[in-house]
Amino acid sequence: MPVISYGHTLHKLSVHATDPVDVAFPADTSYLEQYINMVVEDVIASPRSCKFRFVEPFELVPSRLLSLINKSETFEAISEDIVKKLHSEELEVQKIIKKLKNEVSKGVLIQVYFNHDGLNKYLIIKVDDNEFLDLTTLKLTDGLPSEKTRTQKTALITFDGNEISELLVSDSNSKISKFWCDRFLCAEPLVSSEINTFESYTSIDKVLNKVKKDSRYDYLLLKNGMINYYRNNDGFVFDDVVSMIKNHTVENKNILNKVENYDEIKSYKFGEIFPDIITEIESLPDIKGFDRAFDITKSAIKSRLSSTVVLDEFFDLNIKGDLKDLKGKIKAGIETDGRKFIKIYSELGYREFEKGE
Repeated sequence: MPVISYGHTLHKLSVHATDPVDVAFPADTSYLEQYINMVVEDVIASPRSCKFRFVEPFELVPSRLLSLINKSETFEAISEDIVKKLHSEELEVQKIIKKLKNEVSKGVLIQVYFNHDGLNKYLIIKVDDNEFLDLTTLKLTDGLPSEKTRTQKTALITFDGNEISELLVSDSNSKISKFWCDRFLCAEPLVSSEINTFESYTSIDKVLNKVKKDSRYDYLLLKNGMINYYRNNDGFVFDDVVSMIKNHTVENKNILNKVENYDEIKSYKFGEIFPDIITEIESLPDIKGFDRAFDITKSAIKSRLSSTVVLDEFFDLNIKGDLKDLKGKIKAGIETDGRKFIKIYSELGYREFEKGE
């Protein structure tokens, strides 16, 4: 459904300014309204949002939003208070990170009060404020980027009658900035990062386990990829994980030989060979209740970030994770006498078992 805007404001933010700067609208606002609609639609469709809740209704942002939905104050007055609150928090953060020679990014805060799908919503979004060369005047001027990487941070609030029913927060960084959610919004995740981490990892791994019966090797590669993702990222983005699984190159020849018109030269992606598995994984956030984006708590799955392969009654192969090139480290083969083996490339292992020349 189209977005019906009740009002919007733009303010320039910089820690070098004492106050936010109101951006004046031109006489013809048609292009601005197109830009605002594009931004709103991008945020609504974003796969990176995490569900939050306001901790206390009397904190500035939720209390001012409730004043708006109860029609006790104007949108312009409320948006002014909200941008001042953000600017004051950015100044406080700047005092802390200045010692690290860092700086809070400048930008433009856009606030939009609108209706979508029959529900009133309020969007608070900070976007990049870029310098570009105006080809008409050949002068450097400030402007808003049109590409999808324009967003720094967002908060999308949905109202149900006179109450706040949903708060979705996102950040272009891998982790949601604490000052944005803790200090500015005074909000906390609806589902804890510990639960999100545990539920996402265990439920995805459970579905991937179904691949074992067809190819234990492909399952091992996928599981190793999952382990590396959770170990090496601070933030989880569901769409990125699904894409990683979809684009895994299937290695098991027994599976590939069953493909109609199989071409040995072509590589086959997991999503092509196992579309039902991908469909099942894509449904997990709704079924299991974990967010599509959240901060990863590694301690929640520490005991699961390893994989053990039984070789025979005497040997187990323990893969501890962080193995960037599993395919290049381990090979399987068959001797001329029919005995099957695995070959592990290892400098340390070689020194343990070398017999000399």
